[in-house]
Amino acid sequence: MLHMKRASAFCLLFALFAAIVSPAHAKDDKPDFTLPSLADFTGQQWDAIELGKSTASSIKDHYKIAKRGNAIPWSLMISTPKGSGDRLNVLFGGRDDKNDVATAILIRYDSSPTLDSIKHEFGHAGVSYYQPERNTGWLIHEYPDKGVVLFVDNHTGAYTVSAVLLVPPAILTEGVLDFSPDATLIVPVVDIHAGERRLMLFGSVDVTTSLSGMTMSDIERSNLRDDLRRATAGGAMLYQEYAPGSCVADIHAAFKEDKGDCIDVTVTIDGPSPYGQIHVVGQSSTVFKNHQRITDSASYEGVFNDALGKAQQGFAQAMRAMGPPSPQVMQQIAIDSAFNRLRIATLSTQGIHATPPPGSLWAVAK
Repeated sequence: MLHMKRASAFCLLFALFAAIVSPAHAKDDKPDFTLPSLADFTGQQWDAIELGKSTASSIKDHYKIAKRGNAIPWSLMISTPKGSGDRLNVLFGGRDDKNDVATAILIRYDSSPTLDSIKHEFGHAGVSYYQPERNTGWLIHEYPDKGVVLFVDNHTGAYTVSAVLLVPPAILTEGVLDFSPDATLIVPVVDIHAGERRLMLFGSVDVTTSLSGMTMSDIERSNLRDDLRRATAGGAMLYQEYAPGSCVADIHAAFKEDKGDCIDVTVTIDGPSPYGQIHVVGQSSTVFKNHQRITDSASYEGVFNDALGKAQQGFAQAMRAMGPPSPQVMQQIAIDSAFNRLRIATLSTQGIHATPPPGSLWAVAK
């Protein structure tokens, strides 16, 4: 009888343990998302994802969610099979997992399919649209009645699809992008800063120190700051009070008479150019032998000047190398703009009065 009671108690404990463990175990067993044919998208539903109805919570209950790599705001990145080369994001009208509904689906390909292969999936050609004054041969290809938007590259002469956006078909009939169905000219990137002087103005200077066994007087520190203000990087930078750029030196020194040691100096120059921010670092160091007699200012001044010289040289080279974005970068900017405009339109069409933060199809979170 005692054995039977023990057995019953054990069964009860096992049942309770199973009840507690099973949900977590089931959660781990949720499937990856294997992409169906794009032609299976109904304009509202693709697999178990339903635009205007599915929430982040319901999708998390159904699919395994990717643990890293999601850089698209207001979205979930669903896990796809390892090695598939597909990245899948469901886009929402806000951050509320329980109430904000799916508004669009984004597919990005690491290994791009050809446009012809997708045309074959649909069984008909679809329609191509072109941005005015493109800088490369990219285009948007649509199946408007299905709500399928393809972002198409033409880098090598072959048309390949880098990303797909699945949206309610209604937004594609409204001409959200104002693109042309006729192929537009491919033009050079315009250098809007041509003829401008390439000069960075900086107004912030500082000397920070971490010293052990050595000292720096206020006068010495002031003199080094003056040296930073005089930096010109061969005419690429100029000190001007309150200007946004900066030139900062960090001096680390440790010295013991019986052991010797070293001085490390890092000079960082940071500031705007006509084409964007420039950030360069110059570094230098020296080693002291034990019992070497040193004079503080003479010891770190040479290392400081060397680091400052390297930083100025690096800044001058960076400034000379700056220029307008490449045609490929301009293509990425244009595609991101089209993606964000389409996404905003999906919210408006579904009666959602919110504006998602801009997203980039090329960004991947670490």
